[in-house]
Amino acid sequence: MGFLLAVCLFGAGALLASSAHAQDTGQAQPVPRTVNGYVEDASSGERLPGATVSVPELGIGSVTNQYGFYSLTVRLDSLVLAFSYLGYETTTYALSLPADTTLDVALAPYAIDLEEIEVVAQADSPIDEPQMGRHDVAVERIQSLPALLGEVDIQKTLQLLPGVQSGSEGRSGFYVRGGGPDQNLILLDGLPLYNPTHLFGFLSVFNADAMKHVELIKGGFPARYGGRLSSVVNLTMKEGNLKKYSGDVGTGIIASRVTLEGPIVKDKASFLFTGRRTLADLLARPFLSGRRTSGGYFFYDLNFKANYIASRKDRIYLSGYSGRDLFYIKDEWDDGKAKGDLGWRNRLGAVRWNRLLGSRTFSNVLIGVTNYSFAIGVHEEDTFVPESYKDESRVAYVSDILDFTAKIDVEHRPSPNHYLRFGVEGISHRFSPGRLWFWSVYSGETDTDTTVTSPIGVVRSGEVALYAEDDMTLFSGLRVNAGLRLAHYFVDDKGYPSIEPRLSMSRRLGRQNSVKLSYVRMQQPVHFLTASTGNPFTDFWISAMDRMPPQKSHQVAAGAVRSMKAGRYEASLEGYYKWMTDLIEYKAGTQTFDSVFRNWPDLIETGRGAAYGLEVFLQKKTGRLNGWIGYSWAKAVRDFRNLNNGEIFPYRYDRRHDVSLVAQYRLTANKEISAAWVYGSGYPAWLPVGRHVVTLDDDYDYRQGEDRVLVDYGPRNASRVGSYHRLDLAVHFRKERSWGTRTLTFGAYNAYNRRNPFVVYPKQHTNKLDVPIFSFRQLSLFPVLPAFAYRISF
Repeated sequence: MGFLLAVCLFGAGALLASSAHAQDTGQAQPVPRTVNGYVEDASSGERLPGATVSVPELGIGSVTNQYGFYSLTVRLDSLVLAFSYLGYETTTYALSLPADTTLDVALAPYAIDLEEIEVVAQADSPIDEPQMGRHDVAVERIQSLPALLGEVDIQKTLQLLPGVQSGSEGRSGFYVRGGGPDQNLILLDGLPLYNPTHLFGFLSVFNADAMKHVELIKGGFPARYGGRLSSVVNLTMKEGNLKKYSGDVGTGIIASRVTLEGPIVKDKASFLFTGRRTLADLLARPFLSGRRTSGGYFFYDLNFKANYIASRKDRIYLSGYSGRDLFYIKDEWDDGKAKGDLGWRNRLGAVRWNRLLGSRTFSNVLIGVTNYSFAIGVHEEDTFVPESYKDESRVAYVSDILDFTAKIDVEHRPSPNHYLRFGVEGISHRFSPGRLWFWSVYSGETDTDTTVTSPIGVVRSGEVALYAEDDMTLFSGLRVNAGLRLAHYFVDDKGYPSIEPRLSMSRRLGRQNSVKLSYVRMQQPVHFLTASTGNPFTDFWISAMDRMPPQKSHQVAAGAVRSMKAGRYEASLEGYYKWMTDLIEYKAGTQTFDSVFRNWPDLIETGRGAAYGLEVFLQKKTGRLNGWIGYSWAKAVRDFRNLNNGEIFPYRYDRRHDVSLVAQYRLTANKEISAAWVYGSGYPAWLPVGRHVVTLDDDYDYRQGEDRVLVDYGPRNASRVGSYHRLDLAVHFRKERSWGTRTLTFGAYNAYNRRNPFVVYPKQHTNKLDVPIFSFRQLSLFPVLPAFAYRISF
């Protein structure tokens, strides 16, 4: 009740402030009138988030929310409204306002203009927007950039932005401002995904054909987001064409895909379906037929969404995603066979209800479920002739997470100077981090049927959060987003409350410049344990609990933004400092299945971390040639009492310098080339510094008396691997047909064949004096690789 009271008082205070601001005029003015409605695509009926709605004569405006809704309150009897969105023709309306007015606007996509091509979009003016470290990346631009083997990857595009690092070669996962991969809140239609990658991290699970909106937040987090420390990636799927049926079919080197969308009831209900799958295993089957030993791999992604406009005030959405990876191998012999497989799966589903509660108030209710599982298994059968005895055994290892989520979000716009948001969120977690299952049958009788789980077993926990925030203009040139998030995490009859203030502000300096400042406090109640060896058996999502409290962070940031040439060019500079507590790492010597046989808290060390850096972002938004330059200088360290002799050491992904150059050039209306060059200084590495020989004692049984060479390691992460850089290229050819559009893409990944470090490992050999010594070898993963994709849109 105390949390609820605090949020209510915060909201009431903001409402009173907005009312006082609106009425403090000194003279009688016209009665406030509200214009509201939706902005949509004229050709498909798709709602457009982030569209700008402005009153040019007053210099005020607003933007549509995630569902394309806007509300603007003015003290005028008439006005002219301008509606604009990237890639669409600007439309103006002259309105008389005898009362509150509803105006839905359909914007028409403009024909390609070689001098008006946008690459990265910001939903709000970057000069006035109080939030820092935020990027809206247009899906169309993601699809135009070079891609590994021609497979468009949203997360790899995000890696090209300053402050976002890729980890090792080819990885789709990312690390933001010194944080770990678990510290990124990745939302698909409002629900979290725990492992958003395929092929052990080389591709992301997000099919760009299904996405409408991609947003990245690195700092200055609004109060409506919580549960992670480092970033928010908010992805919204398309709604489906309300006007007509359309689709895409495409293929590339890695996978093929299909998209279908259209009306269920025209202008009333629609659907979207996308599918993507690798084909290598299917194409290889005829060649493997008849062989005793065979194997393969595949992944797939399925996205579905449907929506129904129940009334002018109500709209209902149903969305879902399912994705899977599976490696498998089969072996047969004269009297038996065996099969082994390893895979993981993501599934989520959500129901949402949009409701207009008045001309100025919009609400959204979400109920959803998320499931992630990882499994490995071996199944063997042996048949003995002539007795016909059949022996069969199975071993399986499984870990999984199941979440149920419910959220209510409310937006209220009492005036152009205030944009209030408040809501409540609840999540029920079930963590099952590791189970070993043994089953065997000998001569027709069950011999073993055993499941071994961690001593802690399945952990059930929950979290509740209340938030309120106000995006307000206090006076000309000063805009502030102030918010408060009250969170409470409970597990094993123990609670972890968290009070999380959020503050971001922007002060305009003239027409082209602004300075910004932000502070946020975050809490993360889930941990991700990962070993430096990359062994998937030692990677777990686990709940905070006794001796493993939730992770916490504070982040402060300051920066400046300059807009030039009427907004066609933009430059930003941002510095940040983040400190984190209650981080966890495996203890030295943790073995593969220790998490099954021992308590989690006995396997970990708890420590602290810090990260600070400077980010520069320069972009050209329009014209035949457009793109950006990103640079970041960063440092990230960790401090664990029982690791590295208690001394501070570099974080495993501490990279001092990161550079990205991205360019897109339209040769003609149907031909386009793009390029991306990246450079990163070397990551830390924990490498051996010496060796010594020991004689095995009686504990080693038959190996008694043998000599063994043991490796001595120096300070943790004290070495550095070589620098990383590569150039990616792509060229797109589009041709209009009577039935649609054909797009052919060619490209190259790592065009100049740079041998970048993927793994550095020690190798023992002897010198001329026959003395064992160590040298270090570098394993490079990708040479120059071709890229190809073919796509038909109809």
